[in-house]
Amino acid sequence: MPKFSFRVERCPPEKGIGWEIRFFEGRFEFPDTQIIAAASADEEALQFAYQIAESEAESWIVSMGGWPPRLAKRAEPGQDDRQLGFGWDVEDATP
Repeated sequence: MPKFSFRVERCPPEKGIGWEIRFFEGRFEFPDTQIIAAASADEEALQFAYQIAESEAESWIVSMGGWPPRLAKRAEPGQDDRQLGFGWDVEDATP
């Protein structure tokens, strides 16, 4: 079974304020990303936008046939402190 994952990273300044979601299947990165804009640069707005980004990415994994995220284990975050990475491996999760 394929392994679907995602990374939620802060948007580069040229793309606005908020988070950018990158999607993966195994080692393949899908060419499109999704931007979740924050209402402002304050911490509360960024946290709220992050929660939306994480929810959107988890929904994508489920729509691709992955296990519901609550049943699967999370991957380790990336080394870059600006990015948060999560992944669900359908082979590792057992309902």
